[in-house]
Amino acid sequence: RLYLGCLLDHTLFGNCGGRGSTRCDYLWRRRAPLFVHGMGILISADVARFVQEMAQELPLKRSDVPADVAFAYWVHTMEGLETQTRHWQFHEHPADGSTFIEGVLPGLGDVGGVDLSQPLSAASIVVWPMTRRRWMRFDAETCTLPDVEPPATKLEAARAQEAPKEEAPSTAGEVEGQGGVVAAPPGPDCWRGMGGRPEAWQLVCCDLRWERCWGGGA
Repeated sequence: RLYLGCLLDHTLFGNCGGRGSTRCDYLWRRRAPLFVHGMGILISADVARFVQEMAQELPLKRSDVPADVAFAYWVHTMEGLETQTRHWQFHEHPADGSTFIEGVLPGLGDVGGVDLSQPLSAASIVVWPMTRRRWMRFDAETCTLPDVEPPATKLEAARAQEAPKEEAPSTAGEVEGQGGVVAAPPGPDCWRGMGGRPEAWQLVCCDLRWERCWGGGA
C-alpha cells in the first residue's frame, strides 16, 4: 500500500488562512491532503486496483483541483496507506530551481516559492521538466543526463531576442545555419493550452505530434 514521490502539502507554501490568492490558500480552501507532485507518482499494484475499483462505485473528484491533488484525495481513502517522500529522486532539473527557503526540506525548490530542484545523480529517477534539448542529451544506455545546460545556439539566442517582436514558428524543422543544418526549436502553438509547464508537452506535442494536443500537435 505504497504512495511515493515528492510529497507536498499547503504548509510548504507558507502560512495562510484560506482567504488569499496564494498556492497555500488555494490548497487550504480545498482541504488538499498530503500529495505527491505530479512530475512522477509511484504506487503499488494494490493501490492502483483500489482506485480502479473505487472509480467503478462512485464518482471521483476531478474538477477544480490539479490532477496530482485529485489523485491524493482518492488514494488517501485507503486504510493503511504508506506514504514516502523521495525529493532527492523525484525532482526538478537543477537549472530550473530557485532560491532555497530556510525551514523547507533540504533541496526542495520552485513551486510557488518551494524549490524542488536537486543535483542530477545516480539516485535521480524522475527529472522534470524534460525539454527537447535535454532529451537530445539523454543517454538511454546509461540512463544519465548531463547536469550542465549547454550554451544556447546562435539560432536559439537570435530567436530569444526576436520573441517579443515576432512569434516563433509553430512547427519543428531544420534551418540553415553556420556549420550546417540545426534543429529549429518548436514554437508555442504545439502545446498551447495544455496546462502546466509548456516544456512538459514539448516532446509529446511538437516532436511526436500527438493528435490530441490542444494546439493540434503542430
